[in-house]
Amino acid sequence: MDRLPALLGLTDCTCVLCREDDEDHNHLFFRYNYSKRVWDSINEKADLHWPSLPWNHLIQWAASNIHHKKNTMSMIARLIMAASVYFIWQERNRRVFSRQMQNCHYIVNEIYQIIRAHLSCMATIPDSVKMKWDI
Repeated sequence: MDRLPALLGLTDCTCVLCREDDEDHNHLFFRYNYSKRVWDSINEKADLHWPSLPWNHLIQWAASNIHHKKNTMSMIARLIMAASVYFIWQERNRRVFSRQMQNCHYIVNEIYQIIRAHLSCMATIPDSVKMKWDI
């Protein structure tokens, strides 16, 4: 994404969503008000606290710190990261190509339901996680 303007010879890198800042990974997924509300809401539900790092450093941090496959909180963190990026990117494309938008509460609920679905398929789920995610 950050290399796309150079590859296409684009001179305007302004975010297509807010028209205020340059569109890059950090802006689109963390600093843009919409994505920040999505990210903050779902992480608050999970009681997760991510370090405030640029995109590439956060990916490296996540690969080093949330890779435990059998740890429920690691799995939830990975799901949050993947689902948040997916739905925020999907929302960006919806606005760019279809001129439609979803409010952030809808996106948060979609992410919440995906996490619940994954958790409900696990063989063993701690009771605290069941309560937190309404399983």
